[in-house]
Amino acid sequence: MSSSETDLPLGLPHLSRNPGNITWMPAAEVLVVVFLCSLLLGQVGKIPLISTDIKSARILLSDLLAAALGLWLLASVLVSGRIRLDRPIALAACFVAVNALAICVTAVRFELTSGQIAFSSLYLIRWSLYAALYAFSLTALRAASAPRMIRAAVAACGVFAAFGIIQSIFLPNFAFVVYPDAIPYIDWDIQGNRLVSTFLDPNFAGAFIMFGVLYAHAQGAEGKPSYPLLALFWVALILTLSRSSIIATLLGLGLLTVRTRSFRKLFVPLAGFALIATLAADRLVRFAGAYNKLTLLEPSALARVGDWLLAWRIFTDNPLLGVGYNTFGIVRATYGAAASGNRAFGSDGGILYMAAVSGIVGVALLGAVLWRLTTIGWRTYQIKTLPRTVRVLGLTLHAWIPSLVVHSAASNSIFYPFIIGVLFLLGGLCARQYYEAAAL
Repeated sequence: MSSSETDLPLGLPHLSRNPGNITWMPAAEVLVVVFLCSLLLGQVGKIPLISTDIKSARILLSDLLAAALGLWLLASVLVSGRIRLDRPIALAACFVAVNALAICVTAVRFELTSGQIAFSSLYLIRWSLYAALYAFSLTALRAASAPRMIRAAVAACGVFAAFGIIQSIFLPNFAFVVYPDAIPYIDWDIQGNRLVSTFLDPNFAGAFIMFGVLYAHAQGAEGKPSYPLLALFWVALILTLSRSSIIATLLGLGLLTVRTRSFRKLFVPLAGFALIATLAADRLVRFAGAYNKLTLLEPSALARVGDWLLAWRIFTDNPLLGVGYNTFGIVRATYGAAASGNRAFGSDGGILYMAAVSGIVGVALLGAVLWRLTTIGWRTYQIKTLPRTVRVLGLTLHAWIPSLVVHSAASNSIFYPFIIGVLFLLGGLCARQYYEAAAL
C-alpha cells in the first residue's frame, strides 16, 4: 500500500480571520453530502439513456454525482501526484477487469450485438464509479471529516426511513404512483402498504435501513444508544415486510453481540421493541398475512427458487469467468428463460448470482474485497484512540457487510448501486482512519 501522510488541498482556502468562529466545510465534503442526499431520490428521478428490446438503461442523479466524485479524485491525484492505494482497491480493479473480459467472451460466444455489449458495459461502468468512492474517501477527503460524513450518512438513512414510513401509510403501491405505465410483476411487484421508500422495492429499502438499525445498535456497544433512531429504523424495517432484511438484520445483531460481548447493551433495546411488537402482534400478523409473508410457498419465494436454478445452470456452463456483469438478462433467453422489464437483468441468489456473472474468479475477488472491508471495520473499532463515531462505523460495517451477503440471497443488494455506494464510501472513511491510526 502506498499512502501520503499529508492531506490533499481539496477544501476551501483557510481564512485567517473568522470572527464568527465558523467552520467551513471543504468542497469535497460538500460534494459527498450532496451525493448522499441524491440517494434519497432513489429510483424516482431517472432519465432514459439507452434501450434494448427488453429494458431501458436510465441514468440517475446519483450516477452523475458519483462520476463527479470520480473526476474530483482524478484531478486531485493529477495536482498532487499522490494517491492512496490498498488491497481492496487492487482487488476491486481486478474484479472489474474480469467482468470486462467476461463480457468480451460472452459477446463472441452468444453473438451479442454492439448495442447489447454497450448496454452491459454501462452497468459495469456504473458499478465501477460507485466502487471508486472507496478510493475517493481514502485519498480526497480529509481524515478530520470522517465524523461529519458518517453523521451525514446516518441522517440520509434516517430521512429515507422516515419518508418510507409516511409512504407506507399514505402512498400505497408507490412504484405505480411514480411510474403509472409500469406493468405489475414485470416492472414492479404490487406492493400495497409495504415500505419501499424511493428505492421502490421493499428488499433494497430494507438493506439500506438495515445499516441504520445496526449503526443505532452499535452505538449501544460504545455507550448509550439513540432510542429515537432505534425506534425509527425498527419501525421502518418491519414495515418493509422483507423477510430477508429482517433475518439479515437479526444475524447482524447476533454478530455485534458476539464480537463485543455486550449482551445487555445490545439486546435490552431489542427486547423492548420485541415486547412492543408482541403487543401489536395481531395487527402485524394481519399485515404480513395480507402479502403472503407467513408462508414459503408464495409467488415471490417460488420465483426466487427459479432464479437460483437458472443462475446455477449459467454458472455450471461458464464456471471460470461467468457471463459478465449485466449480460444475465440477455443470456437467459438462450436458456429458455426470457424475461422483460426490471426483472430481466437481475436475479436473486447473492453469491450464486455473482458466480453466474463473474465465475469463480469474480467470486474470489469480490469476496476478498468484502472480507477485507469487514476486517478493516473490526480493526477500526478496536482502536480506542479514534473518535467514537468512527469506531461505531467500523463496528457497523463489520456486521453490515456479512448481513448484506446473506440478504443478497433473496435480493442482490451487493450489486445495488445505492447500497454499494454507501458501503464503499463509508468503507474508505473507515480504512483511512485505520491506516493513519495504525501508522502512529
